[in-house]
Amino acid sequence: MRAFFILSLLSINTVLLAQTDSLYVSTQVKNTIYAIDFNAAKAKFFEFVAKNNIEIENQNESKTDVEVKFSLNQGQYKSYDSLIGSLGYSAYKNVNTVNNNTRVAEIKLELAYLKQKKESYSELLQKLDEKAANYLTLWNEQKTLEENIFNKEKELIAYNKKENNYHVDLDLNEERTSPENTKVSFVNMPGLEYSVLNIESPQSGISARNYQGYFLKYLFTKGKSYGTIGVYKSNQLAKSDSTAYSDMFVLGFGQDFYSRHLGRGSRKCFNLYSGYSIGGIAATGKTSSSTLFYISPSVGLELFKNRYFLLDTKVNYFLPLSNNRYLRGISYCASFNFVF
Repeated sequence: MRAFFILSLLSINTVLLAQTDSLYVSTQVKNTIYAIDFNAAKAKFFEFVAKNNIEIENQNESKTDVEVKFSLNQGQYKSYDSLIGSLGYSAYKNVNTVNNNTRVAEIKLELAYLKQKKESYSELLQKLDEKAANYLTLWNEQKTLEENIFNKEKELIAYNKKENNYHVDLDLNEERTSPENTKVSFVNMPGLEYSVLNIESPQSGISARNYQGYFLKYLFTKGKSYGTIGVYKSNQLAKSDSTAYSDMFVLGFGQDFYSRHLGRGSRKCFNLYSGYSIGGIAATGKTSSSTLFYISPSVGLELFKNRYFLLDTKVNYFLPLSNNRYLRGISYCASFNFVF
């Protein structure tokens, strides 16, 4: 009898494990989308919700953001996955699939064992007199088995909700194309920058062809906003050219902006960005001096960054607001900043 019971359980287990019911697979999906036309993207999403009779489980909404949680079947998810690409820029997507087939098979196997055991206890109780010494003990054990069976069947019900296989968490945001958000995240990252400035049209008595620059560069927001102080020097001027600027002391402020199409600076390597810097120049020669203001648009590439340091390169178009014909040029910069 015992051998038959064991063989029965093994055969049930084999059948259950052989089943690969995809309906016992649940998938958690998280999406973060940035849309330039936020209102149009939101309307398009809720039109999809209404068209597919989707029930919203949770919704939090503000003027520039909406967070929605809902469940989808497989067909609805395929349509949803195609839809989100048209809503805006996908900043984050995470898909986590959990296969519950093994757990369902285990529960069914445990239920089969418990029910078989309960039947055995029932048969024994029918043969015993109610006044027998061990009758109450067997009756209590049978009630415990019934409670365990109830709990297992209750657990199985949760896995048998097969109508929705995808549980989605969508965060739809308005794309900021102007600095409307006044919240600033400060950092403390001093560093050094080396720069080579090539003047487009050097002029005797005003400028040299090349300058080398040595700067302190201080990053103070994640933005990246920074301040610089340093000097451009040239050793190429002729001794007779006493009025040309051999040194240019520079004090400036700058900001860099990541592209919304290239990861928003989230990668550790090769983040492309654009930016600008503005400031003042105290230019001096052997017999001359002048104070100038400058503006310098730039394009840069972060070579590597992590939580502790940043290795950065960029190209600037150096444009003084005075004598710009003979002082403007292109500078090539490399910098290293670290968390202090």
